[in-house]
Amino acid sequence: MASLADLREEYVRHQLNIADAATDPMAQFNHWLQEAMNAEVPEPNAFTLSTVDQSGQPFSRV
Repeated sequence: MASLADLREEYVRHQLNIADAATDPMAQFNHWLQEAMNAEVPEPNAFTLSTVDQSGQPFSRV
């Protein structure tokens, strides 16, 4: 049986350069979504939504 480390996938492809980011968050999201669709990423519309409450406790929903 393969070790868990052997199953690790490296997901590093690009870096976010704030100087190149769109000023409109929806335009940036649409750019990223289109990139994922062009790359034929499985389920390009899947995401995790994370927020924090008033005390700073993080919560994430998939």
